[in-house]
Amino acid sequence: MLTVSSEKIDRLAAELSAEYGEDSVRAQLEALGKHGSVVDDPELWLRTAVDKGFRFTPIETTSRCACGSERTRLLSRFVFWNLLGVRQCEDCSLIFVSPRLTQDAMGWVFNERYFRRTDPDYWGGRRIPIFKDVTRLLRRFGVQSVLDVGAAYGHFPKWAMDQGFDASGCDISESAVEWGLENLDVPLRVGRIQELDFPADSFDCVVSLDTLYYVADPAGDLTAIRRLLKPGGCVILRLRSNRRLRPRAREAGKRTIGGQVVPAPHIWGFTPKTVDQMLTKCGFRTELLEPAAYSKTALGPVYRLGLAANRALARSPLSVPILTRSFNVVAVRAD
Repeated sequence: MLTVSSEKIDRLAAELSAEYGEDSVRAQLEALGKHGSVVDDPELWLRTAVDKGFRFTPIETTSRCACGSERTRLLSRFVFWNLLGVRQCEDCSLIFVSPRLTQDAMGWVFNERYFRRTDPDYWGGRRIPIFKDVTRLLRRFGVQSVLDVGAAYGHFPKWAMDQGFDASGCDISESAVEWGLENLDVPLRVGRIQELDFPADSFDCVVSLDTLYYVADPAGDLTAIRRLLKPGGCVILRLRSNRRLRPRAREAGKRTIGGQVVPAPHIWGFTPKTVDQMLTKCGFRTELLEPAAYSKTALGPVYRLGLAANRALARSPLSVPILTRSFNVVAVRAD
């Protein structure tokens, strides 16, 4: 008995059953029924789900950009555990994923797939260049106490503590936090920043390193971060630069199912301009936008020279764009 019923779906189900088998089609029809109105093109979804063998992974949809605008349009579709979409805001130009995995589904991805298949020591060791880069900014802005949001195993809080800072962290992954508590002896908590009960005005700085583009509500996270900062405190973000997403999204949109325009499982394709606009809306004043160090590079001294040159030029009146794959943002709580 079909869970989802319409003439078109029934005909497609019969066609797919002849090729893939009735059991496979029936399972995906049941999943389609669970998704309900979140799926805007049931026929395309069913054909893709049966062909790719989806396991049920909850999705949600939103037409609202992180800036608050609902003037957005669908650019392309791609597969990441489910059939997802790429949208662009017509007001601020931010590119984001919708339909997307729900927060609970994202938690499963990180808990059961991402961290359980990662060697913690290797993961922390390869990010030491990033930790050094961020520590430079902590000292530049006179930070003493720092909270790492999305701390994973806790390697950055451990690094910061060893450098003399009062550091702690939080992450949504129970397994990662458990490992950090047992092996690094750093203060870590499990949970999303909007849900944790840290006292207001607790920290000189909150850092979010390669994390903000994973969260469902980045403006909400930034508002929660602002509450935790002391007057004059700052947030330091390290983000993937997505200034080339628009042409890639247009190219992917020429196909019914395109490639992953936004790196999976990212939700938001920030650029320096779009994150600066969002920080302003959330009560911050951006003090620094600069090219960020990579975690690894094969170019050695040539890369470091190029990074230094791009940083110098990006601060100059020439308005040279950030050319590195990632960028740093420092924004101060505006009172």
